[in-house]
Amino acid sequence: MEEKFAIGLGITPACNMKCPFCYSIERRNDNLELPIEDWMNFFEKNSGLIKDINFGTGENTLVDDWFKLVDYINNLSPDISQALTTNGSLAQIVAKDKQKDKIIQKSLSDIDVSLDYAIESKHNAFRGHNNAFKMAIDTLAYSQDCGFNNTLVVMGIDDTLTIENLDGIFDIAKKYDTLVRVNIYRPVNKNNGLEPPSLKTLLNMFDYVSDEHEICSLSDPLFNSTLSKQKIKKDPSGTSSLRIIPNGSIYPSTYLISKEFEIGTIYDENILSNVGDNPIIKELTNTVPSYCGSCEKVETCAGGTIDRRILWHETVDKPDPYCPSLHNLPVQLRDYKINTANFSSIHDGYLPTIFFRPKKVENE
Repeated sequence: MEEKFAIGLGITPACNMKCPFCYSIERRNDNLELPIEDWMNFFEKNSGLIKDINFGTGENTLVDDWFKLVDYINNLSPDISQALTTNGSLAQIVAKDKQKDKIIQKSLSDIDVSLDYAIESKHNAFRGHNNAFKMAIDTLAYSQDCGFNNTLVVMGIDDTLTIENLDGIFDIAKKYDTLVRVNIYRPVNKNNGLEPPSLKTLLNMFDYVSDEHEICSLSDPLFNSTLSKQKIKKDPSGTSSLRIIPNGSIYPSTYLISKEFEIGTIYDENILSNVGDNPIIKELTNTVPSYCGSCEKVETCAGGTIDRRILWHETVDKPDPYCPSLHNLPVQLRDYKINTANFSSIHDGYLPTIFFRPKKVENE
């Protein structure tokens, strides 16, 4: 059987916020939007090779064509799971349009809402929008009412991963019955003043969650390997997941969307059938750093996350920057209990990320 892909997709460069960490702003600046018919044609030809779709990149809810496409895909192939990552714009849009609300409730399974700070003023300032916090909360409430599989998504930098902020984030997640997902910041824009979180910050975060809440999934090969003894979780980039940006270009990873990593476009015949033969994919997915050869974790970690190796070192032949041995630490950093019971998310296995669940107090 041919591999079915989890697709990350944005059909619009439009966004109503100014997030400093945005990984796609440079590629979205061309403002190119394709006709909705072109997207429909792509899915008509390739639906048999797609298992999941997560809509992200721009804020897709801002364009009418996105709702049309979601409805089209649901009618074309109802077995394809569809998810949305939103900055919170969704709730106010569907509140004004019953037809859009109907499409969402019929077609989506998962909704991820971005919320980086538990303090309203800090989140608004970080997102460059005076109502960012309220919009996120409103969408969390809407998603809860609809019964979606919901996740609150935090952009992970040192400042958002303080215990004080995480306490507030988990309180919100508990109130709206959501998972918490942390996307470790990648330095895709060297001029935004942001830095990736330190390994110390990340370990403090993991220790806090392990003690106070639950770790559901380490969908990140390096952290899965060094913080647990679960089965191997390979980086899905280019093997089981792909990213498509608004101009129709296809890439192996959410964070590797410069021209050098383009493997084709939605107009290429049989593009999803031939991914495994693409030389870019072969190099990215088959290279284990020579540095890792004698490491006891080489079989489970395989050098770590592909995009971090590229973004830090400009090559996959060097290990993940969070590799413990690079920090003079033992390779088995921790052995956390991972509670996968009743856990599911389209993002698990779609990109290297981390999932937590708030622990509910009995008789709460």
